[in-house]
Amino acid sequence: MRTILLLELLILITRASAGGYQGALERVWIYYAYVIDGLNDPSQRTLGFKCVKEGTNKSAWDGKQCKGVWQACEDRFKAGRCNFNQLMVSLGKVRPNENFVPGSDPNTQSPDVKQTAVNYYNTLTSSNVKQVPNYPPECFLKSTNGEYMDFIDGITKVVTKARPTHASANAALFNSFADATDRIVEARVGDHGPFLISSAQAELDPKGVTIHTMKVGDGLSPVKDSKGDQAQWNTIDWQATIQDSKLSELETLSVVTDFNDKFYSGKSANQHITVIEGFKSTVDKMRTC
Repeated sequence: MRTILLLELLILITRASAGGYQGALERVWIYYAYVIDGLNDPSQRTLGFKCVKEGTNKSAWDGKQCKGVWQACEDRFKAGRCNFNQLMVSLGKVRPNENFVPGSDPNTQSPDVKQTAVNYYNTLTSSNVKQVPNYPPECFLKSTNGEYMDFIDGITKVVTKARPTHASANAALFNSFADATDRIVEARVGDHGPFLISSAQAELDPKGVTIHTMKVGDGLSPVKDSKGDQAQWNTIDWQATIQDSKLSELETLSVVTDFNDKFYSGKSANQHITVIEGFKSTVDKMRTC
């Protein structure tokens, strides 16, 4: 039983990373949440708002709270709700004429999750911005406190609360939101893999615990770097690693636990764990609601 519990912990904590592609996926994720929120009565909507000084487009966020008004994202041509491209402009760092949505209809409320994220990533990394930047919660979630984990939780609550009322007639929207969540988790695992693997090999191989790896998804990132290469996505196969150890079970569990305690004691790694737990919680809620 102890071995099983440890494996579950290791599988969770290896899902910790950050990267440009997962940031692009998060844009698609929040767009689907925005569309789902649009099914609610206008008075109940909380997504797609940014804090600005009244009568302007300038931020009124003081770092902790909004000192101005919450301005809804709107299609300035049709006086309606924003499409994906327009919402990205509202989040910042995107030119108004950019189109990230594949196909012939930029106004679709169901853009392809993977290809839209790839298009967003490619456009941003080839522009003057050079990367997929972080987006501030106060540019999307009404009445946010500015904390990223609360932002993830707030979006998840909007979607799970809307599901009982709207899911039967809008199953595709909720399925795409869940698909985007799964892909974010996969991207984080894949991006983080090389750092985890190299550290584990240096620490554990000399002690008789040979590190076994496995592919994440199909084993390749969907996006290419500046040289035209796709990063390999691998992570540690903890079950195979523990089973193949030259040490006893108790010794193996001890050295593996010590490694992970040490590896994830750093601020950056700890933040990655917290974020992935947030997205994993979203996955669990979408599967159980």
